[in-house]
Amino acid sequence: EESDAAAKIGDTLYSSTTVAAKALTEEQTLVLLKDVTVNTSSAAITISVPNTKLDLNGHNVTNTHEQGTGILMKTTYGNTKEDVVANVQNSGSKQSTVKAAIPLSFSSGNSQYAMNINMSGDIALESSTGQNIKLGTAAQLVYSESAAAAVGNGGFKTTTAGGEYIYGSLANAISASSDGYVELLNDYSGFDPLKIADGKTGTLDLQGHTYQFNSSNDNDAVVDIISTNSNLTIQNGSLVSLSNGVSILQNNSSVTLDNVKVTANGTFGAVTNGTQVGNNLTLKNNSFISAPNGIGVYWPSGNGVLTIDNSQITGHTGVQVCGGSLDIKGANTSITATGTPQEKTENDGPIMDGAAVSIIKRDGYEDLRKITVQDGSFSSADSSEAVKAYSFNNTDREEGKFDNSASIVTISGGNYSSSVDKDLLDKSITTELYSAQESKVPYSYFTSSEEAQNAAKPGDIIVDLTDENINPSVDIEITVNDGTG
Repeated sequence: EESDAAAKIGDTLYSSTTVAAKALTEEQTLVLLKDVTVNTSSAAITISVPNTKLDLNGHNVTNTHEQGTGILMKTTYGNTKEDVVANVQNSGSKQSTVKAAIPLSFSSGNSQYAMNINMSGDIALESSTGQNIKLGTAAQLVYSESAAAAVGNGGFKTTTAGGEYIYGSLANAISASSDGYVELLNDYSGFDPLKIADGKTGTLDLQGHTYQFNSSNDNDAVVDIISTNSNLTIQNGSLVSLSNGVSILQNNSSVTLDNVKVTANGTFGAVTNGTQVGNNLTLKNNSFISAPNGIGVYWPSGNGVLTIDNSQITGHTGVQVCGGSLDIKGANTSITATGTPQEKTENDGPIMDGAAVSIIKRDGYEDLRKITVQDGSFSSADSSEAVKAYSFNNTDREEGKFDNSASIVTISGGNYSSSVDKDLLDKSITTELYSAQESKVPYSYFTSSEEAQNAAKPGDIIVDLTDENINPSVDIEITVNDGTG
């Protein structure tokens, strides 16, 4: 009798929803006749047949397991049907509630074939994790404000040829997008990094949200570029990682941070690989990288360019370049190193020398190409140099003199916590000004003594860098007339 059945398909009654789901075929509807309550790490109801419907019929689905799913609708990898539809509806006269760690989960087994999600009727979703709907591979949900709210945790909105949809991952959203522009709909906390497919170009607008990556594995990163010939711009929000921040580990790929704050608790705020070429990283529009336990940016990339434009970086060591190019500009740029020099015990990887800007010529690494510093503020701890340029022998792990005869490094402006090596300065720089005022960056540089005198305050020290007979360690006393005599 129907009163004893848990579900039905057409006129056929089933004693359990599990048995009914296994009997379901394409274009059929499974109708609940009773509430479903389970405690399982998997799903209370799993439907693995494409183009089917689940009708809650006024009943509730509850999974009390702390990691459980309420309803899972998926297809296998062998599915090759275009535009598979997954339907969850409530035709009953009262509200249906799906309650679980993740109430609804959808996934296409084959990323080439989209799964379209339809929801209708009065359905309430209650999640213990803050994520009501999980959108797996190729699953797409028609965008609406209520759908965005239902997703709850993350969710990537973009415009496709068929309209506006929500996706569960950035890579899926960019691949489906008609213009490459994607919006994050909610704050996110979880274990999915931000990725992009090979050859794709896209922009992720965080819209003021925070994307938090909870993996503490030091090989992981919240922005994980393992694709070639791809270009990703992230703007307007915050990225938080229990491991690394931005990782670019394949050839000819780039990341731009535009008004983005990155907090990374691993070894790297941003990193690339010395064996790769053509990688670029740009920070602009007051972007910020903080790596309190490591190095702000580690850049050994062959022929790649690291650009820091009106942005800020903090870390034990600020920015370390061992290959490629570095371009620092913008009056609002600042790089702060908080650590003291650490002994290097390995042959490879970063050297925690505590410099705000660390420039190293290393055996076995790609050549340094062009390092330019036009403006900004650069501060290191008292025991470290603001700008440190040196060679490093990987075999005996000893430092050596840096040869700048080819003018690899050109510093033409900025303020520094320690005096900059004269050989690193642009040839137009003639004067160093040391400020006796309280300042973390007392050293600045000018193209003429007149400029330095105009900037000086009583007690400041000016050194003429063009006079070989003057020892820069000797204080030169000047008087500044402020109009009062």
